[in-house]
Amino acid sequence: MFRLHSALGVISAVGLAVVSASGAALVFHGELDRALSPELHRVEPGPRRVSYDEIFEGSRRRHPDAHAVRIWRFPAAPDRPVELQISRLEEGAEAWRFEYVDPYTGHVLGARAGGGEASLSAHPMDVLLWLHTSFLLGKRGQAAVALLSILVLASVLTGLIVYRRSVTKILLFRVPLRLRGSRAGSSTLHRVLGVWSALFLVVIASTGLFMLRAVFTSSFWEAPAPRPPQPALTFSIDALLARAREDAPAFVPRGMRRITGDGESALFGDQRNRSFLLGEYSSEVKFDARTGEIRKIRLTNDRSPAGKLESMVGPAHFGTWGGTPVRVLYMLLGLAPLLLSITGLYLWWRRRSAGVPRRRGEAYFRPAQPARDARTEGPEHLTARVR
Repeated sequence: MFRLHSALGVISAVGLAVVSASGAALVFHGELDRALSPELHRVEPGPRRVSYDEIFEGSRRRHPDAHAVRIWRFPAAPDRPVELQISRLEEGAEAWRFEYVDPYTGHVLGARAGGGEASLSAHPMDVLLWLHTSFLLGKRGQAAVALLSILVLASVLTGLIVYRRSVTKILLFRVPLRLRGSRAGSSTLHRVLGVWSALFLVVIASTGLFMLRAVFTSSFWEAPAPRPPQPALTFSIDALLARAREDAPAFVPRGMRRITGDGESALFGDQRNRSFLLGEYSSEVKFDARTGEIRKIRLTNDRSPAGKLESMVGPAHFGTWGGTPVRVLYMLLGLAPLLLSITGLYLWWRRRSAGVPRRRGEAYFRPAQPARDARTEGPEHLTARVR
């Protein structure tokens, strides 16, 4: 079990370090994004707003080859812009851009690449997000991150088995954190960090695996089929929002899914007075994509137990369920896998370089030696022991 734990750690060390460091930074993704690009996220409130119909149609005319133009985020505050997502196929892969529009003037504040177009030349926050979810390797990278989640879960399980005798002592602060000596200090730090972050790692790895579950389906690997360009609006988005506010006063719209020429689409968003453990994007208002007629309203608190459990995945992974203190804790705990990778690799390297036998993990778990009775030993044994 010890050798399996070591092998899992060595295999996943580099990937886990990348995901850990990027994930810790992404805890405050929104704040960092607005700080780095204030020109895209801040507007001056005016006396009147431009209709969402005009904003949508303006973006559709600017991107006639896009197969999807949708309002990704409605303004969450008076000084925020309207954020649109424009999707198209490029070299057989889905690629999208984000466009930011002033809701008071209709002017485009700017645009930037995202998703399939993410590269080292894209916006730093988009690169960081794409690095965290796919190592900048597209679908293969997403599959690698999903497999990494499985390795993390297995590593936590084997680690708890190997260090099971220390778990209670560490949780009760009975194991002093001695950092004197590189090997002993690394071993103690590795055990303490592993025990205290075990539950966090299980939550993060399992929720991340759930969000990437599509990589285990055949449809995920199929090339996207060509789609017709985004059709023009045949209903009023503003009138739809007014009807949604009237029919569901507790519904808070956040964005709108893709609008096709027929079929069904939906507004997605939040619910006032929802449980803090449930996601802020788990309520939806489904409507006819041709007429804008509301067909179904499903609020977060009215979902089935399975639906509520699914809506907890996002907050549990991103740390948005408890405000700023919880997010700070997530950021700090998010660095634990990085330190575990460093200390684990160091201990593995020291063990290999020292030529320690690879059988039964003798380097760390030597059987206790029977106590010697000084009365049965001769003078030469006593002298050797003193020396």
